[in-house]
Amino acid sequence: VFSDANSLFDRNAIRFMVENFADPDVGYVTGRLRYVGDGASLGGGAYMRHENRLRSAETRIGSIIGVNGGVDAIRRELYTDIPPKLITDFVLPLHVIASGLRVIYDPRVISCETANSEITSEFRMRVRVALRAMQGIVYMRRLLDPRHYPLASFCLISHKVLRYLTFMFLSVALLANIRLAYVEPLYQSLLIAHISVYALALLGLRGNLSQWVRRFTVIPSYFLLSNAAFMVAAIKFMRRETIATWRPRAG
Repeated sequence: VFSDANSLFDRNAIRFMVENFADPDVGYVTGRLRYVGDGASLGGGAYMRHENRLRSAETRIGSIIGVNGGVDAIRRELYTDIPPKLITDFVLPLHVIASGLRVIYDPRVISCETANSEITSEFRMRVRVALRAMQGIVYMRRLLDPRHYPLASFCLISHKVLRYLTFMFLSVALLANIRLAYVEPLYQSLLIAHISVYALALLGLRGNLSQWVRRFTVIPSYFLLSNAAFMVAAIKFMRRETIATWRPRAG
């Protein structure tokens, strides 16, 4: 059973995790992270709700890609050491999938964590996680082969690879919208909406906003922050940088 230093298990979390191992096809189990504190409004909560919906869908069809490292468990005989530069709670589950067993999400398994209230710290965390995940994908690249792992390769590409490349698609979309706005009035309206979303995102990153304004900026802000972090991580990845240790955030 694994946990993070800043995670607090619900009293039934371990019991619910262990119940899942009654199924011999299950090799790894993870649960649901619940953010508490003022930082929950930063956008991480919405991110995790979206992530948990994906995990629920992936569990229904096979195995999930990526787990919540703050509350998870693996069969003892499946554990293997992971290189320090890689993110353990991403690579270990992929090893389990490669072995032919399932990695599942159980929403009954709950862990609470104080949400990050500092944008800079959240950005650094996103860069670190994305960089180590990119390196993990390369390390476990055999799962990208649809001939041997058809379902796992689809989920890995759609859930992780495309997510970390979204900043490229966003850049192309904005440039294409600007170009099309010169020749078609419809795209002029679309460009206004397009730029307005980015303006809301930048406004939300400033902080010190009223609760009413934050309600409209929190999702665009976190989306922009995450994709900016993925871009930085991609640059570090291409430069073969690693982040094996880091400064823990407050809390």
